[in-house]
Amino acid sequence: MHQEAFCYVRDSLARFVPTPGNVLELGSFNVNGTVRDLFTETDGYTGVDLRGGRGVDVVCDASDYDGVASFDTVVTAEMLEHARRPQAVIESAWRALKPGGVLILTAASQERLPHNNNGDHVLDDDEHYAGINPDDLADWLTDWEVLSFEHHPGRGDVYATARKAC
Repeated sequence: MHQEAFCYVRDSLARFVPTPGNVLELGSFNVNGTVRDLFTETDGYTGVDLRGGRGVDVVCDASDYDGVASFDTVVTAEMLEHARRPQAVIESAWRALKPGGVLILTAASQERLPHNNNGDHVLDDDEHYAGINPDDLADWLTDWEVLSFEHHPGRGDVYATARKAC
C-alpha cells in the first residue's frame, strides 16, 4: 500500500471514527503494508480476503461476506480495483456495518497503471483489474452519508469515507 492511501485511512480514523469498535477489513491480505496497525484499540479485528495468509482471518470473497450488522468500522484499502464486483463489496460493507457505522476505503482509480495482487505491474492470466471510476463509486455510495470523497487523478487514487444511515 502506498503512503498516501495509508495516510488517508489514518486521517479518516482521526476525523470520523473516535472509537473504531469492532473492525472488519475487506481485502486484508498484507501485500506491501497494512492499515491493521492503525487500529490499536478495538473490540476486535477481522480480516477477509480471497486467499489465506498474513492478515487474513476469514478466507472468502469480500463481495459475499455477510457481517450481519456486527461491525462498527469497515475498511478496504487498495482492493476494490481487484474485485470482479466492486459494487457488491460496497454492499457487503453495508450489510456488515451496524447503523451509524463507518466505511473507509481507498482504491486505484482509472488513471493508475494496472497491477496484480502482489503489487507487480504484470497481471496473471486469471486476475481481474479495473481502476475504479469515481463517478461509479459516488453512485455506489448514494445510500450512505458521505463524509469525505477525494479523487487524485495525478496519482490514480480515489478515497471515500461514508457512514451507514441509522
